[in-house]
Amino acid sequence: DLLTLLQRDLSQHILSEPKDKSWEALGKGNQFLGDPSLVLADEQAIAHGAYFDLSKGPIYLGAGVEIEIQPAFGLPAAKSQPTFFKQLATDVGLVKLFPGINLNAYASVFEVKTHAAVVIESFGAGNTPNDTAFTNTLNQYVSQGGVLVTISQCTSGSVKPGKYASGKLLEKLGAWDGKNLTTEAAITKLMWMFGQDPRPLRQRFEASVCGESD
Repeated sequence: DLLTLLQRDLSQHILSEPKDKSWEALGKGNQFLGDPSLVLADEQAIAHGAYFDLSKGPIYLGAGVEIEIQPAFGLPAAKSQPTFFKQLATDVGLVKLFPGINLNAYASVFEVKTHAAVVIESFGAGNTPNDTAFTNTLNQYVSQGGVLVTISQCTSGSVKPGKYASGKLLEKLGAWDGKNLTTEAAITKLMWMFGQDPRPLRQRFEASVCGESD
């Protein structure tokens, strides 16, 4: 079960590592080895030095020398019946940028008749290539009414539109700010919004609905 997995991972994969390596892999911000707010539940995540940043919410469970559960922070009882949204748009695309990307290979993605919105996994704080071909492809898509959404490939942090010169292209094209949304959250949010309204407002997307972004 989860408790057994957490305890095993901490004892076998973390405490057995050399001290300097452990701190390098696990010490992130205010998250340090031994801090009960650090929860690791995936061996591959540990191997790659990934971590869960839980500083923005209550700690439900901690795994250190002992397993600590905070029942007081359990999910609150629902005050009303949940609302299910069955109408989800499927015309949402995704492009993950990489050095040397040739957008001609993704021409069908940047067609409004195919995708009303395209999520772009940018570099760092929202940086992209700025060559002529890349610029023309995105500019044509936007001019036809397509919506671009910028998110970051980084495991933590947030998009900062126009912070660097290489990030000004998407800002100039009016790309929606995905802030610190994960890829899955950005796509799901767009599917939900376009499912309710074929022309949703940018302000609504950039505002947090249920704590999914800053």
